[in-house]
Amino acid sequence: MDIAEGDETRDPDAAASAAGTGVAEQYLRLTGASRIGLDMSPLLAQAVATAKVASIAASVQRSLLPTETLSKFAAISSLLDTAAISKVLAAQTALPSLAALVQPAAVVMPQMQQMLSAVAASIPKVTFDFTAIQGVLAQYAKAASTWTNLVKGIEWPRFTPFLPANLRDLHFDLEQIAVLVHEGLTVYGVPGERLTARLLAAPDRQARRAILGRELVRVADDCDVALDGCVAPETREAVKFARRAIAAARGGHVEAAQALASNALDTQMRRWFTRQEYVKFTSHKKTSAADVDEWGIRTHMALGPIWVAHEQFEPGGTALIPQTYARHATTHAVSGRQYNRRNAAQALLLLTSLVIYVNEELADS
Repeated sequence: MDIAEGDETRDPDAAASAAGTGVAEQYLRLTGASRIGLDMSPLLAQAVATAKVASIAASVQRSLLPTETLSKFAAISSLLDTAAISKVLAAQTALPSLAALVQPAAVVMPQMQQMLSAVAASIPKVTFDFTAIQGVLAQYAKAASTWTNLVKGIEWPRFTPFLPANLRDLHFDLEQIAVLVHEGLTVYGVPGERLTARLLAAPDRQARRAILGRELVRVADDCDVALDGCVAPETREAVKFARRAIAAARGGHVEAAQALASNALDTQMRRWFTRQEYVKFTSHKKTSAADVDEWGIRTHMALGPIWVAHEQFEPGGTALIPQTYARHATTHAVSGRQYNRRNAAQALLLLTSLVIYVNEELADS
């Protein structure tokens, strides 16, 4: 056999180890002994360790010798001296004791293999066609985009019969409602349908506030009519004070109407909700505008504007008193900047809308 190019530079010890391993493998093949679970290295250590075997085996290709039985071992005697062969053959004396281990393994392993094959066959095969999945995802993305456009212009009354009477026959979309909520303006239950339609159609906040200022008396009238439907015993006191604020507005007592409506609003919030809920619906430290947008449509429309109206305001500070309606400024900073017809109308709407919302919640419970 030819020696592979570069083999002459091999480490003799490494060559000896490799040769010994090859001899061991040939011996196992020749004797037919199973290597399953058996460590033959202690038995063949002496044969592997001989430098003579290593020097001779280094010139032999690493392929296994084409032998079949132990009787053919003589065919490779030219490669090993008598001492090396005798040491290898000496290991054969251990085979009777090893047979006790080999035989059970030979019996058990086919049974184990058969069992594992049966288990594997019973497991449903699941294959994933990632190309198909990508196609489904692409279709979903397209549908989501289409759905988003539909939602922007959805006519809510067709799909939400639970909305209050002033909204059921109007056409509006979610974006319009969100704009009003973030201005602290509610249209949940009040004002009446005609005035609600005008507020929804107004081009900007300034136009909506102008409508509130001009239509303060109509706002008061619409609130009075809406309160007729609030019959739950728990809302009786709130209805009484709301109507007194309405009477003040009708009589031209704008400041009195705004002050009473604002304080009644806070009183009823504390009475009807737990401490945790009150904080959720009023605190700008614990609740963000993004949180408000996650509320359900009814809660968003009725309580979202109340949260906006509770914007932070520190009385006596350097911040200017806000001109738009703010519950804290109304209570703690009496000023012509805060008290006006527009803010009085907004306070009446918030209080009345809250009473309507709670009355509905009680009726549903």
